[in-house]
Amino acid sequence: MTTLAIRQRHRVLSIDPGTNHLGYAIMDVDYANSHEPIALVEVGTLNAAVLSRPYTTLLEVHGEKVTKLYALEQAIKRILEAFKPDIIVSESPYMGSFPQAYAALVECLKTIRSALIEHNPCMPLHIIDPASIKAAVGVSGKSGNKGLMTEAVAGLVSKNAIITDVDIATLDEHSVDSIAAGYAYIRPPSMTKKSSKKKST
Repeated sequence: MTTLAIRQRHRVLSIDPGTNHLGYAIMDVDYANSHEPIALVEVGTLNAAVLSRPYTTLLEVHGEKVTKLYALEQAIKRILEAFKPDIIVSESPYMGSFPQAYAALVECLKTIRSALIEHNPCMPLHIIDPASIKAAVGVSGKSGNKGLMTEAVAGLVSKNAIITDVDIATLDEHSVDSIAAGYAYIRPPSMTKKSSKKKST
């Protein structure tokens, strides 16, 4: 993939947390010019089962869940070192009707924070709730249709709000959600509403 970068930029690492699959996106933005498109530099999904394979001793002693979280933490550290982001943002866990899934996401968030602290203890982890992420990309907060998120992010690319050479339709839901989380941090719903009002006047 071709690396896209903005000259005077801030680099954002945005994460869609998960103990089995964790989506991440690296985005460059020029905050001095709100009309500049966001550059999607890298996007992908970490597979915890695959990443945990080398840690056989850890798996035998501490079990699958601990090993997966450890493997994810090591992978996040590598991403932090490789891309050196200025800002880290993650979607917040959502309770819904599945308390066990919520508890797992809370553990994943702790893992992300632990990796970040080791990388740079002075860098905060910004958390965005799922409803705000959906609102930022134009999806109803009540919708559970993951296909709508893919369509919304692809729409941002077609409008040049995000520039990338990646075909959004080929990405899994975790990668798509990580892009949406980054976009929501860079262009929060309040900002996108103001922008649309200006265009309509």
